[in-house]
Amino acid sequence: MADQQRWFKLWCSAPSDDGLQALAPADRWAWAVLGCYIKQHGTDGTVVLSSNNSVLAAQMGIDSEKLLETIQKMPHVDVQTNVQSVNGNFT
Repeated sequence: MADQQRWFKLWCSAPSDDGLQALAPADRWAWAVLGCYIKQHGTDGTVVLSSNNSVLAAQMGIDSEKLLETIQKMPHVDVQTNVQSVNGNFT
């Protein structure tokens, strides 16, 4: 069966990762959702997001106004808000 790249690698050590353990359980879910979203919509682990992406926010179980704030507190995720932002987009 051909690999259609509909998956991303989640290390077995993720549940014991200190950075992830420091997050609330709901934020750990948001971290996993972001990984899926980046795999589906990104390139080489990078994605440009709108700060009012209500679909991603709903998948994470948060209000869209909290999207950037939620992503910024995730471990192992670098957020760049100063890269030629158009309409509130961030990378």
